[in-house]
Amino acid sequence: MKKKHSGKQRGYSLMEVLVVLGIIGLVLAVAIPSFVAALGYAQKVTTQMELASITAALEMYRGEKQKYPARLEELVAEKLLPAGGVMDSYNRPYVYQCTANGTDYKLHSTGKDGVDGNDDDIAAAR
Repeated sequence: MKKKHSGKQRGYSLMEVLVVLGIIGLVLAVAIPSFVAALGYAQKVTTQMELASITAALEMYRGEKQKYPARLEELVAEKLLPAGGVMDSYNRPYVYQCTANGTDYKLHSTGKDGVDGNDDDIAAAR
């Protein structure tokens, strides 16, 4: 049996579909850069918080041993940091340098670009 079609068509025209796709594209063009910027900010803040935790762990270690550790991994071995605690939020190891006698240290992250010694490095507050 053949169905009879009424004069009204069901569905969307090509123009309607293109308009909707254009609107979706505009929304994504605005939302994606904002999301990427927020993600970058979150990684930076996370790294700053982790540096503060490492600094506290270093001070606890120094309180017990009267010197800073030669390597951050010693904090993990002493259970002052979790196993993954020596990597920053960019999945790179923290840069830690301790003096030979263990009386001072420098601690920072190389930041987003992973290059040591430029403007995006994130230093531990002391």
